[in-house]
Amino acid sequence: IGDVIDFKEQPLNDETRKWTGCFEIYRLMEINANTTEVEVEVDVTDSHIEFMKKKFPLGLEKLKELCEQ
Repeated sequence: IGDVIDFKEQPLNDETRKWTGCFEIYRLMEINANTTEVEVEVDVTDSHIEFMKKKFPLGLEKLKELCEQ
């Protein structure tokens, strides 16, 4: 729900309370033996929308690249 540092959940603070409840959900669904569909659901604070618009497509492209190796 807040930050994770060195694999340990940290207590909520003023900054993490701003985005507590936001999420990214990834669903990988096998369509057939050679095809997997990725469905993504994202909920972020208004202050993170522009970041996600820029970075999210890059992350999905990297995922595609890794899956097609």
